[in-house]
Amino acid sequence: MQYSGDTRFDRVKKIAGNFSEVPSLKEFIAESKVIVAGSTWEGDEQILSEYVKNHPVKIVIAPHEIKKDHILHLQKLFPDCVLYSEIKDAVADSAVQPTSIWSSINEQQEKDLQKQLANAKTLIIDGMGMLSKLYHYATVTYVGGGFKSGIHNTLEAVVYGKPVLFGPKYQKFKEARDLIKEGAAFSVSNAEELKMKMDHLLNDLEQLSNAGEAAKNYVEENVGATQKIIDFIQENRLLTS
Repeated sequence: MQYSGDTRFDRVKKIAGNFSEVPSLKEFIAESKVIVAGSTWEGDEQILSEYVKNHPVKIVIAPHEIKKDHILHLQKLFPDCVLYSEIKDAVADSAVQPTSIWSSINEQQEKDLQKQLANAKTLIIDGMGMLSKLYHYATVTYVGGGFKSGIHNTLEAVVYGKPVLFGPKYQKFKEARDLIKEGAAFSVSNAEELKMKMDHLLNDLEQLSNAGEAAKNYVEENVGATQKIIDFIQENRLLTS
């Protein structure tokens, strides 16, 4: 039996290759170090909020659940926050203006929005469809689900060459085990472990670089499954009548 590999690597590589800017992200991040946390649940959000509250870092958080009651819970958990929907509402047609969010607003609106973004420590993504792009902006990424039934997609994060953290329930996911072995991913079980690992990555540029390089290499070493499948189908004339 011939093994072709995992086509998910090709999919995330293609998505990253077609990256386009997310309006307002650069303005929110400015010169700050930033955690991008995707597909988070309450267990993830609790330990992340404790870290962000006590450290000079910003966070972009895209929760798994975006119902109104959960967004309200996040606003209480991350008090210095802004909702992405608020930015979209403030800027006419901002979602289709990838290069600048300022071209459709007047000078005073621009100043107000810039101040709002500068003062916020947390950007809550209360919409769908942006997560694969958001990881591009991270200093360190965090993938949620590891305090619930299992972690979500780590490949969307590491394809950008960013180290990834997640909770303790990761064992059934081969890529998570591989990434830990390669030094590109780290599992944390509580707020103290998150603090220790996050501090190491954010304060040690060599460790951050090494982990990011390991993440990028892991994806590069595993792309190509799609082409192998196409070649196999063509070579064996499986689609001919």
